[in-house]
Amino acid sequence: VRSSKENYFELVPRARAVQLEIFARSFDPLSRLISRFASLNLDLAIMEEAGNDYFAGSGKLRSGFSPIHVDFAPQDSPEWRVGQAEAQLAWNLYLDKGKLPGDLILWEKMWQPEDDEFQAEGNYYYEEAVVRGVSELRIPATEGSVVMINARNFHAVSEAKDRLALGSFISVFADGSFRMFS
Repeated sequence: VRSSKENYFELVPRARAVQLEIFARSFDPLSRLISRFASLNLDLAIMEEAGNDYFAGSGKLRSGFSPIHVDFAPQDSPEWRVGQAEAQLAWNLYLDKGKLPGDLILWEKMWQPEDDEFQAEGNYYYEEAVVRGVSELRIPATEGSVVMINARNFHAVSEAKDRLALGSFISVFADGSFRMFS
């Protein structure tokens, strides 16, 4: 459990070692994504701060749903290096759709500070009123596909059961670099 920035960075080497053991049995999706970005002349790498690597590529076994939320490090983690990002992407590689895959629901509305009036008190998610009347897109979880979104857009996940995915965030910085973290 991450309790501080120092604790987070202490946990990264162990988590990365386990991740590499898993990737050795199949393929390394992080390296593949980095290569795809490089083929487009885009600088993608794993985030680093003060000589410490961030972790990137969390596995997720989803059963249940995720309420309406945004993922935007400048809002959530301004004291971290990722908090200096200009924009933030989120990506998921769907590994197994499980018994019920669920849909990613993406609204055509990016978070603004004034939207926080709709945030559930003491929580990360928002009331439905924040996206009332806003166009939405439903993206089904398709095994083997990669979905990338602007994580500052309001999004949710409908009910899922035993869906397995791997993903992370990608911060986009003013110098044009892209850095992954989880």
